[in-house]
Amino acid sequence: MKTTTFKNILALSACIGVCIGLVSCVGQSSDPMEKYSQLKVSVPTSQTSEHQTIAPDVFSDADQLESTELLELKPKLLELNLQGTSEVNNANFLEEQEGILYFKVTPKSLKITKYSVELTDFTMGSQPLNQRPVIKSTDKANIFGLFWKAPAGIIPAGLNFISLKAKIVMTVTETSDANLKGLIDEDTLHFIVSRNNSVPKILGRSKLDAGIDEGKSLSFSVDIEDPGSAISPRIPEIQITPYVYANKEAFRADGSKYVDMDYDNFDNQKNPERLTDKTGSNKWRFHLKMTIEQLPLDRDRQGIENPMAPSVDVCFNIRAISALTTQSVQQQICLKARYAAQAPVLKWDEGTNFDVVAGKNNILKFKIQSGNDLGETTLKDPAKQIAGLTGTKDLKCSHETSDKLSSQVCELNWAPSCVKAQTVKKLTLKLDNKTGNK
Repeated sequence: MKTTTFKNILALSACIGVCIGLVSCVGQSSDPMEKYSQLKVSVPTSQTSEHQTIAPDVFSDADQLESTELLELKPKLLELNLQGTSEVNNANFLEEQEGILYFKVTPKSLKITKYSVELTDFTMGSQPLNQRPVIKSTDKANIFGLFWKAPAGIIPAGLNFISLKAKIVMTVTETSDANLKGLIDEDTLHFIVSRNNSVPKILGRSKLDAGIDEGKSLSFSVDIEDPGSAISPRIPEIQITPYVYANKEAFRADGSKYVDMDYDNFDNQKNPERLTDKTGSNKWRFHLKMTIEQLPLDRDRQGIENPMAPSVDVCFNIRAISALTTQSVQQQICLKARYAAQAPVLKWDEGTNFDVVAGKNNILKFKIQSGNDLGETTLKDPAKQIAGLTGTKDLKCSHETSDKLSSQVCELNWAPSCVKAQTVKKLTLKLDNKTGNK
């Protein structure tokens, strides 16, 4: 009796293929490969979302009517919105520097064809300011810019920033419904003006190229420079703000809820850590930790959830707040987050080369397992999957322990039929791995 060679030639995310070389018994004239010439190894594919950028969030709120009943009776005709896409930037101005605050006005009725936008009040507290911003339209539809250079001396002595309000009045000027013409809506924009020498900067952060796995934690650091630390005993802060999903062409999940200070590895005295070098002691390192227990499903370009995606982009915004309470420009941080339901792997007990004897029972052992302990691996319909093997065969798999579903041990008992000449046999095994609904 001659021997056969059993080789593992393919290891894919969903299909594991092996080749078996069989040496025949005397007297057989048929070619067993004829029955399986059409078999192919299926290669799984996955789609990932496109990247997008988003501007820092902006703080705004509308003037409130004194009566809730009156508010309900007055639906919005023209809505001012500062949240969302890259057409919007941060609502902070620096003293003696040109600044622009972008906002979008959206008509809430198709009957409104034109409208005007006007700045009516510009105040610090209850005090009107004479040097007022100018509102200009932009080359983007319904997008306006509030242009202003904060004059020197606008910030009183002893203060490092002030809060300002700009009242915006929007008036319907052209409409197909005569009853709407002349009607107005109002919004109040709130922003701050900071001293130029008191604004902190985000210098950089540790690399996050490796990404993060669902169910695990990732530690990283962010360095800032805070001039205010030289004159104030207070400690600067890091503010994590939500990422707003606005670009429907590329989904990114909000990761702000997963990020916190890393007090497990650094106590209050060392987090943030004050850095001392030849440039002074105004630099700080914040130690942060991202822990993801469960990721949301990725979405395709139509916004439909995709439970087959292997990963999803996760983003959050970060801002430094100085010891003088001034704020840095907000930065966006994104990284790749992989689902616990990763492509399973197959591992043979004795490498990838096997001597299989035709006409005799051969025992081949292997293990299928998930990328981490959160996965649940299965090999469905084992008898059907090995139906292409000649002779007698049996494939059984079982979990190593009842409480560990992320891996299974499998045993293939196979007595190949004799063949006339040495041949190659291909076997494809499809493995599944899931976590929850992914």
